[in-house]
Amino acid sequence: AGTGTSACVGSPYFMAVDPNDSDKLWIIAAASTADNNKAGVLSASISTGNVTVEELATSSDTGLIKSPFGGAFKPGTSDIYLALKDNKSLSVFNTADKTLTTPAPVELNNPMDVVFTSNGNYYIADRNNNRIVGVIGEETKLCSLGFQPNSLLVDPQENYMYIGSNGGYGLYR
Repeated sequence: AGTGTSACVGSPYFMAVDPNDSDKLWIIAAASTADNNKAGVLSASISTGNVTVEELATSSDTGLIKSPFGGAFKPGTSDIYLALKDNKSLSVFNTADKTLTTPAPVELNNPMDVVFTSNGNYYIADRNNNRIVGVIGEETKLCSLGFQPNSLLVDPQENYMYIGSNGGYGLYR
């Protein structure tokens, strides 16, 4: 762990302003073996530029965070849900107590993204299973696709989900 105005990490795949603290930016980064960088969770002050590497999830060799590709804050919480491609799981990083848990509802194969609706339901782009996994309250729903989903977006009115695909080079609604 440490604090400074820069940090040596791999590719930053997820960045979001903390919904509970508009001065805090959260960054989830993948490891870069070429530079011996580590995967990890970083927080940064938007006003000062100070960067803090969070202790729990900074080591890529622990298996906690490998290839984080997408993430989203769960509405009304301090939780960042992370799609961890190489872990083949969904993990939750709690920004308040710095804990990492894995609540994955089903077996995933290269999850690439996760998106929430305003009421806390969430959807996972499960790329190599060619499907979207929806967690609606306590129920899990699977939606098979004819392509590999890479990214997800729900429109502000929550009428449509947009799906970016892998291999099909398309955007689907």
